Amino acid sequence: MVQDATSQRDCSRTQNDPELSLHADRRKCAAGALGLLEQPDSWKYQANRAAASSILSTVYDLPSIQSPDHPSITFMDEFIDRTTAAALPGSHLANVFFVLDYLPDYMSKWRTRAQNDFKRYTRTFHMFLKNQDQE
Repeated sequence: MVQDATSQRDCSRTQNDPELSLHADRRKCAAGALGLLEQPDSWKYQANRAAASSILSTVYDLPSIQSPDHPSITFMDEFIDRTTAAALPGSHLANVFFVLDYLPDYMSKWRTRAQNDFKRYTRTFHMFLKNQDQE
């Protein structure tokens, strides 16, 4: 928790001071290297955590995430997996058979799932923005 509070202070102070930003970046890199040294078998997870943390701190000015079980990491992993799968060519029959777009919702579970996911992702990203505006 102390690291999270320190990271939060760093985020708010580093926006105008490149020297402090460099110091905060070095500390994040050191924490990532330490995590790899402590658990070398989890290098893929450590890389995903670092990438998600960097994206969230850069875009939404959130503090750096050090906890391996943080819900934001799980959310970002799921969002990226879902978005990547949806963007692949031919991943949905509705892209090939355009008549499927005209089916009612009760006959197309894929549309209902996509709409629910869209609402959930939008709600979460709005929450990130609201947290940014409150600081």
